[in-house]
Amino acid sequence: MSIDDQEPDRIGEILTSLGVTDSSTSATVLKRWQHLLSLVIEYAKPGNVLAASDLDALRRANPKTRGKVNDRLLRQLLTGLNRQGWQCAVPPRPTKPQRPLAIPSSQRLAAQSLEVDRLERLMRREWTHHSRDPKGCLFLAALLLVTRCGASGQVAAGILSRLRVCDLDITPPNKGRIFIPIHGAAGHDCCHWFIPPRPLRDLLLQHHRRIQSSLGPQALLFHEAIQGGEVKEGCLDDRVRKILNQYLKKVANALTTRQMGIALPRTWTGLSQAGRWLARRHGVPPAILEILAVYPLPVAPLDLELHRTEHSRDSRRTRPESGSSAYLAESAGRLPAPQPRVSADSEQPVGDWSTAARHELQNFLRECERHCANREGGLLVGSKGKVFSHLVVAALERADRLQPSTRSVLHMALHWLAEKLGNKDIRLSTARSYVGRLFQPRLFDIAESVDMASWDDEFIEHITLQLLENPRWSHKTQREFIEKWMQFLKYCARDDIGVISPNDLPRFDQKNNREEVHVGRRILITPAQFDFVLQMLDKREDLPKEKRQELQAILALGFYGGLRASEILNLTVTDVVSSLEEFYVLIRQTKTPAGRRSVPLHRLVPDDTLSILMSWCHDRFMMAKREKGGMALGKMPMVGPLIVNRRPTWQEVIAEPIHILRQALRTDIDFHGLRHCAASWLVLRGYAAYHADIRESLIHADHAIFSDTSLQRLHGLFEAYEPQASAGEEKFLVHIAKIIGHANLRTLILTYTHTLGPIHSHALTSADEWVSHANRIKVDCRAPSVF
Repeated sequence: MSIDDQEPDRIGEILTSLGVTDSSTSATVLKRWQHLLSLVIEYAKPGNVLAASDLDALRRANPKTRGKVNDRLLRQLLTGLNRQGWQCAVPPRPTKPQRPLAIPSSQRLAAQSLEVDRLERLMRREWTHHSRDPKGCLFLAALLLVTRCGASGQVAAGILSRLRVCDLDITPPNKGRIFIPIHGAAGHDCCHWFIPPRPLRDLLLQHHRRIQSSLGPQALLFHEAIQGGEVKEGCLDDRVRKILNQYLKKVANALTTRQMGIALPRTWTGLSQAGRWLARRHGVPPAILEILAVYPLPVAPLDLELHRTEHSRDSRRTRPESGSSAYLAESAGRLPAPQPRVSADSEQPVGDWSTAARHELQNFLRECERHCANREGGLLVGSKGKVFSHLVVAALERADRLQPSTRSVLHMALHWLAEKLGNKDIRLSTARSYVGRLFQPRLFDIAESVDMASWDDEFIEHITLQLLENPRWSHKTQREFIEKWMQFLKYCARDDIGVISPNDLPRFDQKNNREEVHVGRRILITPAQFDFVLQMLDKREDLPKEKRQELQAILALGFYGGLRASEILNLTVTDVVSSLEEFYVLIRQTKTPAGRRSVPLHRLVPDDTLSILMSWCHDRFMMAKREKGGMALGKMPMVGPLIVNRRPTWQEVIAEPIHILRQALRTDIDFHGLRHCAASWLVLRGYAAYHADIRESLIHADHAIFSDTSLQRLHGLFEAYEPQASAGEEKFLVHIAKIIGHANLRTLILTYTHTLGPIHSHALTSADEWVSHANRIKVDCRAPSVF
């Protein structure tokens, strides 16, 4: 329908009310506005409602509305109409995530980083004076964490506020290694470890020798500096930041600092923002620089030593020790891992869903305060129960119009807040803080926010880590977030709600106010343990050869290929590409767009295991070819019963190999845990492909996956896709993320990689020397003076 067929006066009135007139815009742009508005009026339903389905129909029927300029104009038009009482779905705004920088983001920050470098050299000259003062020693440690390890001010203060005497390893060859909780709400058993550069290592060991006789192993290493005043446990990092600010002011006003003309930032936050780039000047790789940039940190494996020690056990040990957190009793080992709950596929969120959902939550609280409270931010008045019930129903109806799924985050948040407000558990001011802290824009920006039934344990762990990423949050704020977030998740998992499964929730100790990461997600099966399982299957004479090979292949696809259980169930015989030299598995049907990939198993899998995989795939292909004359190969499943057009079930394919794995190793692991193993060992092998000397410190380096041949294959894989002018060493993590099927590196590093301790320690050795390499970063500003 053209503009002439509609009411020109109405279009003109609407555009005028939106501020679009002949005098305010060009004739060409005005014609676009008129055309877009005519389409909106045509597709809108009575009552000026343009639902998401109507908007999709409009854009499909008019492809020109999907151009970059028209998409922006359409978004502006619909947003303006919504302000005038229309109810329109708005196209989502494309946003690119900000890429982390490896150099200072401004000239001012670069100049300040050089001043911090001069401060570090000055304090090196006055080492004895500062290290003997408890607060000076604390400041020195924080400064070296920033300038040598690339830690942010928040992470550096958090590390030192919780570092205990027993968290510092004083035994060779890992002397100076520190164990640090991954975030403020985590216990000391959920930690990341690394060996700091020599200057910081020497300082910590020197301080440890001085105080170990007077303090027990559970005492804080910097107890002398932190003690004083009434300090609650959750405020220790605030106390450390306060001490650092005070000592910085003292250092800045010192005579030697003024004589040398060192212009320092006024606060610890400013100093840390400028100083952390010095680690790059010392040669710390950009990816390593980001590990300590923000909480949470990567988590180390449970009860598994990766570094060689004086008391290293045999790397071929097949089972965890009895009594270990990873050990399963014989009765438990016989039980298969629980079958995952299957939920409906989630729909894509409607346009501007994030803004509209948060606006609806805020509007609900405003209405409650206006009609049901006697004072601002107070409790609801008991006599206003009927009015409150009416407001809840009205808010849920508006949520239904935004998203038909009654299991969206918005619906669940309204139900949860309504219950807490109705029971007078919280005030309206507290409910507002929940909306700001728990229901952040990034929570609604994801597609899964429209249907929480699609949330599994992997996604819950991932989104929790994302919501925790706030550099301004103290440890106390992180604890409070975890506590309230768990309350919301437990409400959604309640029997009478049942939106998510209780088995998918992370364990949480309310008494100690600590989050406990699920055991199965921290357990790493070693390559030697996996070989033991394959050999045990070879000896199973009660199983036919084809069945043994299928069980071995399924486990290998998980342990070496990193395939999800659902991806294995979706494989067909045509998804395997095999030749004399190459062996690929094509993942076509998967959970996310990033999951569609090809996995080069000939580069990842040891020769013995690869021969099992290739033999099984060849036999399966020939069996499928004999069925119906090979006319339906693309519809024949690769695993399970060989039935055309039938996807095998989890119980038919996954349950038995996991049962065998758990029984053989007495280890609490599920199939998704194999995916964590694949990512962890592949990242460690990828780093070893460019730094072969790291194998000297690894207890598992005698396995075939760390052999020269295996590492050369990986090296060839990373270099094959790089231009000649660039180095694959800088991007090997990107290639691994693609192989595993992750959309970004942060998911790979934070959630899946549990072997970063040796890598982090090895990379920080470049910052061992006191003399910095000034040519690492070239900035157009005054060079630092040399003492």
